[in-house]
Amino acid sequence: LVQIVNKFVHDNRVTYQLYSPEDYWRQYAHASPIDDAETIYLKRMLQVGLPVNPRNELVNNLFREYVSEDEETFSKALYLRSSQIREMIGHGMYFGVHGYDHVFMNSISADAQREDLVKALDFLQDVGAPTEQWCFAYPFGTYDQSLTKLSQSLGCVLGLISFGGMANLYKDSFMALPRIDTV
Repeated sequence: LVQIVNKFVHDNRVTYQLYSPEDYWRQYAHASPIDDAETIYLKRMLQVGLPVNPRNELVNNLFREYVSEDEETFSKALYLRSSQIREMIGHGMYFGVHGYDHVFMNSISADAQREDLVKALDFLQDVGAPTEQWCFAYPFGTYDQSLTKLSQSLGCVLGLISFGGMANLYKDSFMALPRIDTV
């Protein structure tokens, strides 16, 4: 997959004004405690490294090649339907916010953060989930001060990050509580 991503970048450098594959590799190919350098490189390139338009084109190409030509049918089989979410809420399950477009929230503008959160809250309201005092599990654990302030202004009372281990309720901010990431 690294070769496919790098070929896409090389072939589309001028069209999308991209950096070289080598430049992206230097920036993103750094092993983590969980993933090797190649895996992190692929994750970052497909999550945030490439600009939105080429990233979407590449992801769509990869999806059609390796998963399915029929994204709609695949997603219906994979993801919960609204009716299933309503049923789970009816049986006491809590649903909070994880973003609407599942982006690195600290990589988008404050206006884009607001738009994403409003869409997510509208969805929660549509399925009957609470939208007054809600929890936010930040996508990829990423957040910034503008996001925490915005979240609080929209009724968020608890934010969860995906690094840092066990939360200490006496020390940690309720808008950035660490959680144990289960891989």
